[in-house]
Amino acid sequence: MKFPDSDPQTSTSRQFWLLRELESEITLAMYYPSSPPGDVSWNVSFGSWFTHIHERLHEWHQTTHQSINFGEKIEFHEILFQCQILRLNRPSPRCPRPTRDMRKRALISSIALIKEFDVVDRVGKLFNIWHAAHYIVESGACLLATVVNGMDTQSPKSTHLEGEEVAILTKYIQKFPCLLWNISRRWPDIAQHASALEPISNAVLEKLSLWSSGETIRSLDLVALKEELSQNLSLFSPLPLRVEASHSDNMETTGVHFQSGHPTGPLPSGSRHSLELSDYPLSTIEAGPVESSWADFQPAMGVFDSTFPDPYVFDGGDALVWDFAGTDSDEILAALFDEGDPLMLNDGTGTR
Repeated sequence: MKFPDSDPQTSTSRQFWLLRELESEITLAMYYPSSPPGDVSWNVSFGSWFTHIHERLHEWHQTTHQSINFGEKIEFHEILFQCQILRLNRPSPRCPRPTRDMRKRALISSIALIKEFDVVDRVGKLFNIWHAAHYIVESGACLLATVVNGMDTQSPKSTHLEGEEVAILTKYIQKFPCLLWNISRRWPDIAQHASALEPISNAVLEKLSLWSSGETIRSLDLVALKEELSQNLSLFSPLPLRVEASHSDNMETTGVHFQSGHPTGPLPSGSRHSLELSDYPLSTIEAGPVESSWADFQPAMGVFDSTFPDPYVFDGGDALVWDFAGTDSDEILAALFDEGDPLMLNDGTGTR
């Protein structure tokens, strides 16, 4: 489905439509690789698509940011943009072991999202609590996972971790549980997620302080933190998949590697368990309803089963469900109307 050609290029509705197209592509490509691609043509290599989707996102962001019309009407375009950058680069079913560059981009976007929501909260514009809660949980979990994984792979006594200053990481690890508690005042079910994330955040902060002072963190402590992050907080694990060294290539190369589930064709030479971006097309013209080359890139199901049972198919529930178990969206709206929430009763301009 395409946006009507009759609408002008300056239409705000068209600009929103372009973003939803990008979101749809990213969700299917990175999180539901076994789903049919729909109207999108995937007859390109994954590397080409991955590069092009970043270019399209940045073009959308630049166009929206530089336009007075778009900037005023799409007020939270920075949040919408950073969320998609995060979802492209964080660990996902398509790419469970992101490269160092991807990890850095995901970390920057996680921090940017928390920063933006902190500003929105301070100026009293935290209206869309459903979206805010989901984005904050996702970005917070990814931030914590990146820090924990970084302490496990980098030498201690450093002012930076994964390219970011420890002071900056500390600041935003402290902020995001507070944002969730603020949201829980209007959406009480979020309190359980704030309660779960706050002690983990405090534990990560404690270890980060010791690590930056030069103390080596015990592997058992890091494993315990990773288990906490992997349990009940996120449908898709924010932690990169760990693979034995003999079963993987060096992940710090320029190519992105993928866990191969049930390949239908030969793997590229020199690689037994991982595929590079440019090795296979996303689909072939002759493929059936579920593109065979999409299936090639799926991670092995078994590695996630113990924590996230069957996370790769839609469950037929609330169409808005993204990443953590909250209240059904209809229940949220009904509750706000029942309570006479002024934000739900005005006309969107602040007047009755």
